[in-house]
Amino acid sequence: MAASLLLGACASRGATSDASPTSSPPRTVTVRPQGDAERAPGPVMVGVGGSVTLELPVTTGTGYLWELTLDPIGILEGDLAGTTVRQDGAMPGAVTDQRWLLNAVAPGRTTIRATYRRPWERNVEPARRFSVEVEAKVEVKVGV
Repeated sequence: MAASLLLGACASRGATSDASPTSSPPRTVTVRPQGDAERAPGPVMVGVGGSVTLELPVTTGTGYLWELTLDPIGILEGDLAGTTVRQDGAMPGAVTDQRWLLNAVAPGRTTIRATYRRPWERNVEPARRFSVEVEAKVEVKVGV
């Protein structure tokens, strides 16, 4: 079963990570859509106990929100309401960032899926979609 929540808007740079493929999983990872991509390059790796920050640009005043699902639940947890980062002097209709901080609490794979729609338009196809697969790994220490 998927956990659901409302989010904020769409599109921008790319999935980033601060670790090389041969190192331990990173403690923090930031994910942003790349252009009009509906899927982030992935999977994105993070260490259990670390965090994934999802950043989606949002156009203020449009009525559109992201509806987020985690499937399966139990691997990532956090404040699913997210926060909006407002730039000083931003006018209605300006693009700003909305951020969600999700903590990796268990090892495994989960997919973050986001659909961009107006909450009152339930029988309408979403204007946009975005997803990213996240793999949370336990760091293995070898030898002493």
